[in-house]
Amino acid sequence: DAELMYDHPDKALGQDAEATTHLSHSLAPVFEEVGHSMLLVSPYFVPGREGVDFLTGLAERGVRVRVVTNSLAATDVTVVHSGYARYRKALLQGGVRLYEIKPNAATADVKRSGSLSGSSQASLHAKTFSLDGRWLFIGSLNLDPRSVDINTEIGIMFDSLEVAGILDKWADKDLSDAAYRLEWVSAPEGEGGAGGRIEWVERGGEREIRYRTDPQTSGWRRLSVWLFSLLPIESQL
Repeated sequence: DAELMYDHPDKALGQDAEATTHLSHSLAPVFEEVGHSMLLVSPYFVPGREGVDFLTGLAERGVRVRVVTNSLAATDVTVVHSGYARYRKALLQGGVRLYEIKPNAATADVKRSGSLSGSSQASLHAKTFSLDGRWLFIGSLNLDPRSVDINTEIGIMFDSLEVAGILDKWADKDLSDAAYRLEWVSAPEGEGGAGGRIEWVERGGEREIRYRTDPQTSGWRRLSVWLFSLLPIESQL
């Protein structure tokens, strides 16, 4: 069974003020009824404070929440990454599991070449999520303010254990090779327990490789993320 979901076209013209005609409104009941697992895959992920509270609330009541998005090295829109980066600490501390796709993770048939920087790399472009291993959404919706409030989006919700299981099996089997797993590392007790940092964990055969800054990125690119994060532009990301 499948259901087509979409935003009313008038939303793009600023003429549709009825939230009930928005795709996000149609998805809300499914999200709220999740019982034990949620896997979100979004190239551009900017949850906002409300989204952070919702996802960490699910984690607090025992739901396994996993989010897969682009790493800074893989993303093709640095300014959007800045909107996501400010929420990583709160998500990790709240029990949400974050994964960031490596720039070389995609298979050859989906690799991009000739980007603006002149380099060849792969970015995550799929927009999909699985709930409780039963519901699978595939469409154009990113989990960011622009998709929710500005753009018109469309997608299909499948009610199928078999179809939803495909995404879950990929995550269980291949995600650790395709993505960095983010981890919040608290400061040592000798430092008063204050502070801490994010570490990016990469699986390298039988061992783990840990990074203290966004892997495969320059200091300048990390600085640009910080500068963008100072601008009041989240609603446009």
